[in-house]
Amino acid sequence: MRKKITHNEYRPHFKFFRSPGFFPTNLCFGYELEVQGRDVEHIINRYPHLYAKDESSVDGCEINTHPFNWNWWLRNNGIQYVNEIRSGSGCSVNRACGFHIHLSRSWFSRQHLIRMAKLFYANPKFIEHVSQRVKARSTKNWTLLKNAANPWILEEMIRCCVIDAEQLKDKDFNNPELCKDIVDGIYEERSVALNFCNRDTIEIRIFQSTLNPKLIQAYLEFALACAIYTRNIRFQDVSVAGLKRFVRHNPWFPNLHRSRLMSSCRYSWR
Repeated sequence: MRKKITHNEYRPHFKFFRSPGFFPTNLCFGYELEVQGRDVEHIINRYPHLYAKDESSVDGCEINTHPFNWNWWLRNNGIQYVNEIRSGSGCSVNRACGFHIHLSRSWFSRQHLIRMAKLFYANPKFIEHVSQRVKARSTKNWTLLKNAANPWILEEMIRCCVIDAEQLKDKDFNNPELCKDIVDGIYEERSVALNFCNRDTIEIRIFQSTLNPKLIQAYLEFALACAIYTRNIRFQDVSVAGLKRFVRHNPWFPNLHRSRLMSSCRYSWR
């Protein structure tokens, strides 16, 4: 049956694209690529792992993937369609468009999720740079990035009356108890950097959208690196420096390494 752009509340019956190999078979990814424009149906119908939904916030649509594991993604060149979107659809991206990555929640233990929370929330300046958002104000409606002195989930929590301002004032995200509360959903807000509110996935919501396939690969490799790095490490040892060493010393992240996404340089997201 021919695929069409569906309404934004549509939930498909997911097809899982898995292959055996070196990487964990049960760690699945999925992502949402927001674009301006809607002329994508002729492209998504050529790729079984794609579907598309309306995205009114950017006057366009979001191109979504069914779940896939990393072995399948590498073996099947899952990114190849992006060049067709870029050259044959009339679609574009701007600063309002985001790129969100989902990871299988079942692959993570609770303690593993707590270590992921620390990596993201204790290092806001680093995460802001990796996001490729130009300024903090360009992220506040999506990922609530703030400067290091003001934890970047605070503003939205206060605005939504989810939590009293004094409860988070001067909180230290190196504190495992605060990270546990985030993972356990005490702060039920999905528009944050690392969303734990979904039943089956955790969602990384930080990224600037792009039609640059190499940057999309780098984003996905960053998610893979964060997941594997935090899997077997003590909470107190989780750090940006440790993540950078992990990426540098492993051959699994070529696009992440070449993009210099984790360095002081910015990559072209256009």
